[in-house]
Amino acid sequence: MRIKIFLVESSEDPICPVCGSPLKYRDHVPRIVKTRGGDVSWIHIRRLKCTNDQCRKLHRELPDKLAPYKHFETDVISGVLEGNITPDTKGYEDHPCEAAMQSWHHWLNANRLMIDGTLKSAGYRLLGFTEELLTASVSLLDRLKSDTADWLKIILRFIYNSGNFLRPVWDC
Repeated sequence: MRIKIFLVESSEDPICPVCGSPLKYRDHVPRIVKTRGGDVSWIHIRRLKCTNDQCRKLHRELPDKLAPYKHFETDVISGVLEGNITPDTKGYEDHPCEAAMQSWHHWLNANRLMIDGTLKSAGYRLLGFTEELLTASVSLLDRLKSDTADWLKIILRFIYNSGNFLRPVWDC
């Protein structure tokens, strides 16, 4: 069996989400990617180090199709979270396993308040949303899920690029 390995590289100038300083290339690491039906490929993920001597954090540059701590592509994960992919869905009987599907639901629910709070805070500070939005029971996560198919990619990029992170729940 031949294994395909891809190098993922961004054309953007990377900055540290913790302190805002430039990041410098350090090395790369292999990362497994599981797709529909459990097909496996490997990609190389760049590791970047903050140039600020007070910070010096190490970051991995993930493409939109990957979520931190998850092996399956974000399209598969969002399909499960939206209820479009279940253990009974043809082609997904074994991949991802039912335990992974359940853990993704748990992962989203465990992070729901943090996601909504981060979205509301940024909407208020950066986009001019009204103060009523901060106290309203409107879920921006649910709104985003209903408005776009790429909601998970958008949330992950927004959360991690703002220096925040989601509490991990491990896949099987």
